[in-house]
Amino acid sequence: MDEMCKLTLAQIQERELRMMRLFVDLCERHGLTYWLGGGTLLGAVRHKGFMPWDDDIDLMMPRGDYDRLMEYAHD
Repeated sequence: MDEMCKLTLAQIQERELRMMRLFVDLCERHGLTYWLGGGTLLGAVRHKGFMPWDDDIDLMMPRGDYDRLMEYAHD
């Protein structure tokens, strides 16, 4: 069995940030409303980025925009 790839927290956060930028670009191109939530919002305000121990991104959007996003993803 191959050894699993182990990423550092900084590597995880960098990959998540790249994915979030793609998500933001998609939302802005299609006029979808989104916002940061939970620890991601707190980290952005308090730490000007990720909280040092956080390993996820919390994004929120209204249900109608989420449904539209799913239509774009399906297509």
